[in-house]
Formats: sequence, C-alpha cells, structure tokens
Amino acid sequence: MNFYLSVYPATSPTGHIMCQNLGNCLVRYQRSYTPILYYLSPRVLFEGATAEIWFDPKSVMSTIGDIDSDEKPFVNFKLDESLFEFDSDVVNADTRIYSWSENKVPGTVGALPNGNHNLRMSWENGYARILEETALHCNYN
Repeated sequence: MNFYLSVYPATSPTGHIMCQNLGNCLVRYQRSYTPILYYLSPRVLFEGATAEIWFDPKSVMSTIGDIDSDEKPFVNFKLDESLFEFDSDVVNADTRIYSWSENKVPGTVGALPNGNHNLRMSWENGYARILEETALHCNYN
C-alpha cells in the first residue's frame, strides 16, 4: 500500500503544504513491519496476575538498533491504560526475541478495573496488530 504524505500546519489549519518533489513524500506501508499480538495466557486476568503475551515481531527486530541494557525491544504492553509490568531480569535488551516466529514474554498485570479492555502493544515503529479472534481475554476481581 502506498500513499503520499501531506501536511496541514498547526499555525494555519486551512493551509496545505505540498511536497516540491512527490517522490520525497511517498510512504510505503509494508505489512512485514507490523508486529502481531497473538494472545495472552491465561485469558482470565486480574491485578497482580502473572501472564504471558505471545507475539511475532515480524521484521521489526531488524530496525531496532542499540538499546540500553534496562530497555525492552518493544516499548510497552497495555490493557487500556493499565501497564503490563515486566521484570527487568527476565525481559531486557538481552532477551532473545526472534523475527517471524511466535515469542512469549512473562509479565504482571497492573491495576485493572473490571470490564472489557483494549489491548495495545507499542513498538518503536508503531502498534502491533491485534488478532482479535485469538487475543480474547476477561478480567476478574
């Protein structure tokens, strides 16, 4: 999928800035750089529960450069605004995450109110695609 980028400046929302050279504004969307979040295990979650997230980073791992030893290859994982906490001794810059295969990392569910929650896994290049049919979950309090 290709599209051209255009800009509407905040100082003049009605003005439209066009590229002098359209080739410089061509954006190519490549699905191979969209990680996939497969599922959470277990599917019933509550605050403080230990769970695993299963995902495939696709080609994103090839775009990640040097990261600090206390950082993860991905930015974060959330259930709505509730952060999933990762033990830095288990998930860090040295954690082996393989491209184009299912990976799993353990973590702890943060503060989680009752109800349905949207999953969101952030990477340096954007959000992971969530496979809704397999990533079903619920919380119990």
